[in-house]
Amino acid sequence: MLIDATAMPANHGGVARYIYGVLEGFPPESIELFVACQPDDAPTVAAVVPWAHILKTSPALRARPLRMLWEQFVLPLRAVRHRIDVIHSPHYSYPLLWARRRVVTLHDATFFSHPLVHTSLKRLYFRGWIRRAWRSADAIVTPSAATASELSRYLGAPHGVVSVAHLGVNSSRFHPPTPDQLDDFRADHGLDDTHDWFAFLGTIEPRKNVGSLLDA
Repeated sequence: MLIDATAMPANHGGVARYIYGVLEGFPPESIELFVACQPDDAPTVAAVVPWAHILKTSPALRARPLRMLWEQFVLPLRAVRHRIDVIHSPHYSYPLLWARRRVVTLHDATFFSHPLVHTSLKRLYFRGWIRRAWRSADAIVTPSAATASELSRYLGAPHGVVSVAHLGVNSSRFHPPTPDQLDDFRADHGLDDTHDWFAFLGTIEPRKNVGSLLDA
């Protein structure tokens, strides 16, 4: 099996957290696992799954157009060379030329249900890939039953099996802060006991609905 981890952002947020969680879920040496990733991500990937085969790409793949070209034309060739039987594409797009089994993770249905919270370019890009994956992948993974239900409502019956795999929480990284950590945060941001505050972790964009959080 090969997992395409080349879509991970440089800050290791977003889909990178998802990919690391998937990798951490494999029992050691349970399968012959290959992970394609960008060179500066390779040390972290190797630390998570030291028993896997790491396939490094070029640093130039940080540019999305080049990464897409690599995904479509180079990834299938490397998979054939290593006799891969399944490719898991964890972020919507996948190699169209790959004729063997495909697993694709679709994280979000709002490109159809709430299109105005996305830019026109994102709507065009993600709607296209979601439709293709829904109609051709052997297996689709979604993070919730709601996402799977919404995709079925807009796209009809899928080609393959749809599995709901709920997102987990890495308690070693995400946990209630200690009193000392709260004091350090207050000091770093000039807050004292007279200030009421909260922290939001995420990107600032319409679909995060931060405005309603502020209203509340």
